[in-house]
Amino acid sequence: MKINDFTLIVGAAKCGTTSLFFYLSQHPQICPCKIKEPKFFSRDERWKKGFQWYQGLWNWDEQVHKTALEATPGYTDHFPITIEVVQRIASIDANFKFIYIMRNPLERIESALQHGYYQARVGKSGNGEDAFEHFLKSAIDKSKYAQKISEYYRQFPKEDILLLQLDDLKETPSAVMQQVCVFLGIDDSFEFTNLEKAHNKKNSYRTDTLWRKLTRMKRLQPMANLIPEQYKKQLRTYLSRPPRKAKDIPPTLTQKQKKEILRDLREDLHQLHWEYGVDVTRWGFEV
Repeated sequence: MKINDFTLIVGAAKCGTTSLFFYLSQHPQICPCKIKEPKFFSRDERWKKGFQWYQGLWNWDEQVHKTALEATPGYTDHFPITIEVVQRIASIDANFKFIYIMRNPLERIESALQHGYYQARVGKSGNGEDAFEHFLKSAIDKSKYAQKISEYYRQFPKEDILLLQLDDLKETPSAVMQQVCVFLGIDDSFEFTNLEKAHNKKNSYRTDTLWRKLTRMKRLQPMANLIPEQYKKQLRTYLSRPPRKAKDIPPTLTQKQKKEILRDLREDLHQLHWEYGVDVTRWGFEV
């Protein structure tokens, strides 16, 4: 099996990439990857498996599908990684289209901090302020949107790159999905459903919730199958609430920190607005 057409949702992290992936997966002409985030181009150990291994991650039907979809925000995480990822993609003899979705960088950074705290990657007792500052620096770097997408524009035609905003996906989801379909050259009359559902919410990736602990107990699985689906969903929501401890609560960004962040992002936001046509004034920023 050989797949020649791929659609990569390359970022940005915490900007709705998971929701966009699952929305698009509804389309009959799109073949979603078995692993939403394969990280093939960003992880050395996976890249070494070869392109044939990568192609095997889809249940591809050439009579039905027009493009193979995956979503790996790590393809635009940090600048050195982004350069290598783009070079690897460009070395493949296949057709690629890219979708990059953004949001207000201050909101993205605060969401990333919450993600880090909920995953216990920062903020645990003993980490201290240095760990927080290190995590914040990384979150700022990942919010330099223009820096990341510029590497894709250097290697690929601009008509193969689609820039989106999370606000539009939330406010006018049907219009955004139609825009994506036109971009991909697939049936844009297809009606997507459940576009109001946000995927990968903050508690979905925690491993310390009671729900996760119960699902790991194999002897309980037969009992779980007896629970009606509507009640199971309610039960999962309740049991997925994380234990609330003071150390789990990320600190709110201070006004001083916000000013420093915007100072660090000023040049990138200016480039994003004037060179790539992204209206950053919607986020309340002057250009």
